[in-house]
Amino acid sequence: AKVNVLTLDAWAQMGRPPLQSSSNVLFMANWTMNTPIRVLKDASITIQGAKFTGDFEVLAQTESDSFPTPLGRPWCYTNNVDLRFNK
Repeated sequence: AKVNVLTLDAWAQMGRPPLQSSSNVLFMANWTMNTPIRVLKDASITIQGAKFTGDFEVLAQTESDSFPTPLGRPWCYTNNVDLRFNK
């Protein structure tokens, strides 16, 4: 399943738009489980002039050196983003 993730700090920087309850539990790459605080529904996203909407699970940062999570490859493939991993 595809999941979009947003940190609590990034949500606050967006002006704290309204959130809805989330019943999801996310299984992370390090084998831990993370319960989102809430979900931001139908967020408007613009990338290089292309507009999209998506739901974002809002997660609390667990480490002081955490950073906002980038969009995942499945989302990029679904939305025909040009991915170039070679230099």
